[in-house]
Amino acid sequence: MKKIDVILMCYGRDALEQYFEIERKGVLYTAWMIEGIKTKEELKKMFSKKQIIDIYESGI
Repeated sequence: MKKIDVILMCYGRDALEQYFEIERKGVLYTAWMIEGIKTKEELKKMFSKKQIIDIYESGI
């Protein structure tokens, strides 16, 4: 599984409510969401894969 796939699996309200986490190659990925962007589909329309990874890693 690619890094972007793991990050997208952790995205959204449902993931946040379930305290969703995935460990990949020794790195723990946790649930996250950008206010105003409700679904992964919306997120993918607004940002490139690289931008999504950068946003996730920035912790904003």
